[in-house]
Amino acid sequence: MVPPLYVASDELLGRLADYVRNGGHVVMAFKSGFTNEFDTVPWTMAPGPLRSRGFHYQEFSNLKAPLALKVTHSKRC
Repeated sequence: MVPPLYVASDELLGRLADYVRNGGHVVMAFKSGFTNEFDTVPWTMAPGPLRSRGFHYQEFSNLKAPLALKVTHSKRC
């Protein structure tokens, strides 16, 4: 059993995936591997490095490219 790993390094997630590849069993919570150790969402499809090892989410998507922020000015009444 692995606690929810919303924030985790690629190195840690890789070690978990290697454990499974070598015959271990892991139970993870939804959104594990969602961000890296700096709490940054990577541009790769979630769950990052675990995806290539057979872990996946259903009905989840990322943006294909960054979106520019749009600055708007509003007047206060």
